[in-house]
Amino acid sequence: MAQTMQPETSYESAMRLSMEIVDRMNEGVGLTRCRDGVVVYGNPAIIRMFGFDPEEVVGNHFTWLLTEEDKAPGGRAEQVVEHLMKYKAWKGEVRGFRKDGSVIWVNLTVTTLNHPEHGEVWMGIYQDITEKKQAQDQLHQEHNTIQAILDASPESAGLLACDGTVLAANATMASRLGSGVDDLVGKWIGGFMPPEVAARRQQRLEEAVGTGKPVRFRDTRDQRVFDTTFCPVLDDAGKVLHVALFSHDVTELAGTMADLELANELYRKAAHTDHLTGLPNRRCFMDALNRELYRVGRYGGQGIVGIIDVDGFKALNDAHGHAFGDRVLVELSTVLRDQLRNSDVVGRYAGDEFTLLMPNACPQGAAAVIDRIRAAMIALAPAPHIAPIPVTFSAGLAMTLAGQSPEDLLHKADGALYAAKAAGRNCTRLAQ
Repeated sequence: MAQTMQPETSYESAMRLSMEIVDRMNEGVGLTRCRDGVVVYGNPAIIRMFGFDPEEVVGNHFTWLLTEEDKAPGGRAEQVVEHLMKYKAWKGEVRGFRKDGSVIWVNLTVTTLNHPEHGEVWMGIYQDITEKKQAQDQLHQEHNTIQAILDASPESAGLLACDGTVLAANATMASRLGSGVDDLVGKWIGGFMPPEVAARRQQRLEEAVGTGKPVRFRDTRDQRVFDTTFCPVLDDAGKVLHVALFSHDVTELAGTMADLELANELYRKAAHTDHLTGLPNRRCFMDALNRELYRVGRYGGQGIVGIIDVDGFKALNDAHGHAFGDRVLVELSTVLRDQLRNSDVVGRYAGDEFTLLMPNACPQGAAAVIDRIRAAMIALAPAPHIAPIPVTFSAGLAMTLAGQSPEDLLHKADGALYAAKAAGRNCTRLAQ
């Protein structure tokens, strides 16, 4: 007699429908019997995930898919079971292996259920996160590589986000900012600087991000001088991803450079200045005379070149000593500076001879200036540090005209000077 099919109960219908849903899920689903840890079911997704055939999975202990480290006594598997026995649920990341031997990472959520056939079971839902873990591992390795490079630098080095957030830093950078590396990472770098310094740094950072090109600058912080470079890190499309920071303490070097610049300035001044009087020396005066003659030749006009010579200077030296003679020259140079215009040039030509260049001056005006200088020197005579006798000088003047050379002009002025000496000294003559 044929058997009569029993109608499906609502519970059996619900279970069948549930299993059909589970079989179609993208996530892996497995059932493990609680009392012995044997796998009693695995849906197609979990079979594909691990690469084993269904009969290789069902009937085995759940730990056979785990690494030796995780299923060792006191390992991850034992810890998870203890948690499930106490709380009936667990969630975390688990490392296993596929049939081909490759490692697989899964995000596993386990819940305890009552199964009509197997009694109490653990239902695990598996999500393959292997690619995510590999990406995290690669990122971690890249971070370690970057950190190793930064730590190899004896100067400040770091990696910033485009907004100035510190992504990585070496110990030198953290120390100079008054922080530890862990406290620095993840925070805005400007928060570790005085506001005015932070504003300057942020402006330079934005320039580097905006242009995609390195930005180098020098600034001062806490009385130290730093040469800093913001170097953009670009992707293949040229977009700025991050900005590398390198900062060198150049305080000592900057001080050395400042000393060198000062020394160079003193050298330049010494090369163009008479050391006794502080007036331009012969070389400097000749440069000025050449420029004036070029101006007259190009634009026209005239001026005066003069030579002044102290009368009886050798006799003054012999009678009162060379120190006295030096004081006479210094006093004369002071009077010359005081009486001449800013546009005029006076220099010590040689010994007790001084040269004058008076642009746009006429002979009469120049002679009047020489007379004022002479009167000022005579007025100094009563001064005890000069001498009880008046100090006089003779002067020869020549007009600057287009087409003349500096040597021609000075020769004419020197001739006029000799004429003044021949006329009894303490007078001025103009070259004819």
